[in-house]
Amino acid sequence: MSNSARVLQVFRQAGVARPCALGRSVAYARRAASTASSSTATTGASEDGQITHIPASLARPGPREATLPPARLKPVSPSHFTGRPQYIDAVLNLEDLIRQSKRALQQTFLVEPHSNPPPSSGTRWLTRTDLSNALTRPLKASEYRNLTDLLATLGRWSQLLQSHFASGQHGHEHQYLADKVGKTLQKFVRKDQAAAVAEAFDERGVTRASSHVDELGRAYARGRRKDASARVWIIPVKTEAETETAGASGSAQSATPPKPALDPLSIQINNRPLSHIFTNPIHRESVLYPLRLASALGAFNVFAISRGGGSSGQAGAVAHGIANCLLEWYKEQARLTGDATKVKDLAKLLHKDGIIRRDPRVVERKKTGLAKARKAYTWVKR
Repeated sequence: MSNSARVLQVFRQAGVARPCALGRSVAYARRAASTASSSTATTGASEDGQITHIPASLARPGPREATLPPARLKPVSPSHFTGRPQYIDAVLNLEDLIRQSKRALQQTFLVEPHSNPPPSSGTRWLTRTDLSNALTRPLKASEYRNLTDLLATLGRWSQLLQSHFASGQHGHEHQYLADKVGKTLQKFVRKDQAAAVAEAFDERGVTRASSHVDELGRAYARGRRKDASARVWIIPVKTEAETETAGASGSAQSATPPKPALDPLSIQINNRPLSHIFTNPIHRESVLYPLRLASALGAFNVFAISRGGGSSGQAGAVAHGIANCLLEWYKEQARLTGDATKVKDLAKLLHKDGIIRRDPRVVERKKTGLAKARKAYTWVKR
């Protein structure tokens, strides 16, 4: 077979009917012919002249079968590379549900824009250990606190969702949202203690959010100031008559002498006396100020645990907690006696003075280009 015939055969097998129409040069045709007449291993031509292999340069242009490596596995979670995907996914899910709940309630005109959620129902969430097991990773204290804060916020909005959207009167989308929020919260509720807590509060006849006074008459509240926070308990001081009555009954029942009553105005902060914690008289007076304002100086023993900040911040936090404790204790007395005159007067006095409200003042932050918050560097002309 001549070289020209072999070239035509190559082009026909390549799908080209008229090779000259493609503008091929004679040199290119001769080069193709010489390639076709080369060895069998190179051209793929057999002894009888049949071409079994087409050179890649003569093949028909078009998509080829891609021989790519196998595709990599796509991460299931978008936060796969954050180092803590379970925690990040839980936070993002709760934040998204809170955002959807607020938007749905605002669209149906059930709440006003930028309004606060209703009061908390006192739901008890999983412990840090149980929540870590549920997320299959150990949680830090800050992570657990962040999750419980988000759960508490979502639980407060869930009350409105269940009362308005659960029946489906506002559409199936809102009903689905209420059901989704309810199922999400049920995963984090402490199921083993929910019934016991409900029974305990039912026996006392008070709600979780309305009272901070236990069955022993101890009022509890929290106080904050700057970066400091304090947990405060106040206990009414026993009178001499109550002490003598308790001593007589104790001597009649047993031979052990009764324990002496606490001294009036016993204030313990971090298990130390007031004068040992705050050496500055101004700080001590700020702690006693709520008791003086309520005319209750010497009527209560105060126990506080203060953390964070400095002496001024801790003194303000303890004072704020004492004011809240006084208000809660008198509210409980008004509920028991039915006389709310004193608690109304006390609340009006505390609100007017401002001691019941947290002081929002904090240290002003340092500014870029300044030495401190407002102090500037010395200006030099040259």
